[in-house]
Amino acid sequence: GNGSQNITVQYGSNSLSQTITWYNSKGAALLQMSANPNPLTFIVNNGGSTTIILTNIGGISLSNVTIPLPIIASGSATATESNLTCSAGGSNLPVGQSCIYTVFVNDTSEESGMIMLGVGGTYNDGAKNYSRILALPYTSAATAAVLSISQPIPMTVVGNNTDQNTQNLVVTNIGNIPTTSISANLVSSPSSMAIESDFCTGITLNANESCTLNIQLGPVAATTLESGFNQLIVTYSDGSFVTNESRLAIIPYTIEANSQDIVITNVSATGAESGGTGESTSPYIFSGANQAQKMITFTIANNGTNQITLRGIINNNSPIAWVIDDNSTCDEGINLAINESCTIVFDNVLGLNTLAVPGGLGSVYQENIKVPTVVFSDNVATGTQFSMIPPLPTPLTGNTVYVTGTQATVSNILTIESAGTPNASVSITHYLANATNYESVTVITRLEDYFEGTPNMSSNCTENSSLGVITQTCTLIPDGSGVANESGTYLVNQQLIPESSELLLTTLFSMAPHTQIISMSPLYGKLSISK
Repeated sequence: GNGSQNITVQYGSNSLSQTITWYNSKGAALLQMSANPNPLTFIVNNGGSTTIILTNIGGISLSNVTIPLPIIASGSATATESNLTCSAGGSNLPVGQSCIYTVFVNDTSEESGMIMLGVGGTYNDGAKNYSRILALPYTSAATAAVLSISQPIPMTVVGNNTDQNTQNLVVTNIGNIPTTSISANLVSSPSSMAIESDFCTGITLNANESCTLNIQLGPVAATTLESGFNQLIVTYSDGSFVTNESRLAIIPYTIEANSQDIVITNVSATGAESGGTGESTSPYIFSGANQAQKMITFTIANNGTNQITLRGIINNNSPIAWVIDDNSTCDEGINLAINESCTIVFDNVLGLNTLAVPGGLGSVYQENIKVPTVVFSDNVATGTQFSMIPPLPTPLTGNTVYVTGTQATVSNILTIESAGTPNASVSITHYLANATNYESVTVITRLEDYFEGTPNMSSNCTENSSLGVITQTCTLIPDGSGVANESGTYLVNQQLIPESSELLLTTLFSMAPHTQIISMSPLYGKLSISK
């Protein structure tokens, strides 16, 4: 459980006591509570202040953080607290975040004493309370060197590796004897904040004299928001009463994410039918009968604040449907100045696949295209790299450009007539549909030569046999309705059929090279022939 005890150190005839407080945080919240300076030294009737830092080092977030009134455990001092500020905003203290507040102490007598400082809060949605205390020893002296640091103002920069912010902090000896051995240091977070000019370290400050420290934040490269508190610690001695005393200044800072951005300024379609806009309600129409090259072009522009370098384009689409054209100007390694643009050209390559079957056999299919992912780096904020899908221009929305394809279809039918008789024959028929405005389509069929006599061929079909394989070639010429059919019929050679068994006829279908988009089904067929 929680507890506290006094520890006493004897030196000669004197002794020094300090209260030690401990906390058991198993299953509960845990705060680290520290003060600077601690112990606190000030001049009688002048008073002094210390900064209390609360850091949530446990595993549970706190809310409703409060600071109770200080308790004077010993001595006759008075103490007041003020200015509770939390890095997360409000009175919440998430894990890893901090809050700070100031305690002012004064005494009208020369003496040493002890002040108990506290903090409270709730966790588990207010179901449990949390509190802890910190013992602050103080000394009210008649003569001492006491340093104070002027109140820092919050510092903000953009993480674009060019923006920077500076301020001067004034260190003053508000005591009544000189200081010696002054040293100023910043805690290392963030590393982009530094003491740019130090006019205090190593000098002596007489009573009421001052020196300055110039603090600079940035330049820094950052792609995410960072905020918090940095700590300036000034240590000093006065050669007599004060030895290695320290004073703390809390500097709030914010590093805003670099504002580099890219956008798509234009989307265009080449080889599409007129009227489509790429919206879901008005897709681009790519007709399979149109032998012109079919392309979608995205124009990408640098909409940020610095020059960028393209590092890569990630194609999020099926390579069967879309490939990036070599004529694209958004090449890896090119630089884009502010507002400069380049193009990413996608070729529709379904027409290169002689047996393209998108979405199965049918006259209409969807081949929507996704906006590619662009990877780029900031040439000013070196070391920062971005990967984003740029937004589409209005009226397009989301990251999809809608494209509808139309195509002709070829159906292959394999049938046997007069099966089981001496007149058994096999017919191979091809049906072309949805082919308005198409040029002719040539279908090639290869099958085992299990036949005799002269086959019965339709007007646009031919056949030849070689090495036991028949090749049937049929040219389908669409009529005004976009349909056609051609066939060949073969008489089975009965002598090739084993007794009490059967022949297995296999056919393979293909199309002659073409640039039109056509789907064909099936691509092969099997048929059993018996006596």
